[in-house]
Amino acid sequence: MTRIDLLLLVIGLIGLAVGGCNGRSASPDTLSFREQAVRAQAETDPEYRARRLTVIGYRQGKAMDRSGSAETLRLAWDACKAIPSAGARSKAWTLIAKVHAELNNDPKAREATKLALDSAAEIESAERRAAALAAAAEVQSLTLDKTAAAATLKKAEELANSIGDPQGKTLALCAVAESNWKSGQTPEADRLIAAALNFARAIDDLKKRWPALAAIAVRQAEMKQPEAAAATFDLSLESARAIDDQYARAYALGELAERLSAAGFRAKAHRLLVEAESEAEKIPQPDLQQLALEKIRSLMGNLPR
Repeated sequence: MTRIDLLLLVIGLIGLAVGGCNGRSASPDTLSFREQAVRAQAETDPEYRARRLTVIGYRQGKAMDRSGSAETLRLAWDACKAIPSAGARSKAWTLIAKVHAELNNDPKAREATKLALDSAAEIESAERRAAALAAAAEVQSLTLDKTAAAATLKKAEELANSIGDPQGKTLALCAVAESNWKSGQTPEADRLIAAALNFARAIDDLKKRWPALAAIAVRQAEMKQPEAAAATFDLSLESARAIDDQYARAYALGELAERLSAAGFRAKAHRLLVEAESEAEKIPQPDLQQLALEKIRSLMGNLPR
């Protein structure tokens, strides 16, 4: 499974039927690619419409329906142009660029990447702008524009380092680190993760420190560094346990358990939920206790084991 397959597996959980050869899936009850595209084209939200059409177009391409794929991706392209939010528009252009790259249409991939970068320049939040630049750099790497990818990643890093808020800086550096890793720049990724760790450890507010550290741990897990991720999760847990407010502490432990599970540490996540439940039961305010327990017990029942 390619990286774009993994990406679409996540974003593609939007009710689309999985198509097969001849434009129709294995089940006779599902829609053909053409029928899926017609339905998607009727969506009024351009962001959602662009995403659905891009997913369909990718699947058509993989099913060797080249003409159908080209037409669906043309519709997705038009939908991208109509997205009002710069951040959402940049994400949509980046996704369609990745799809074109995976379908070996590098000219279109480069054109979409340029549009993603243009949209990213309009994003007001420095943290989100850095993440958008980093994502676009991944496509530049896919299309073998290594020099351009390196320049975009450097710009994203500089932008991340300009962020004054330590938590925002940490999250932005994490995004740039992961894009470096996906682009094959492992030493650079490791350097940026180390920098993010330094900033996260310096956050005074424990309620902000633990999620910053957890975000780094999740990135480390995604970068196939389970031992480093486990160590960073331990730092996050140490910060969460040190929160004075009983409700905030119990809730943080539950949230951290959710992140542990998402990173593949399922057994540890469920052990932490037992601890979180115990902490929640000590909350003196009945209404807050009920809120925390509902959240934690829901996670107990829903997180995979």
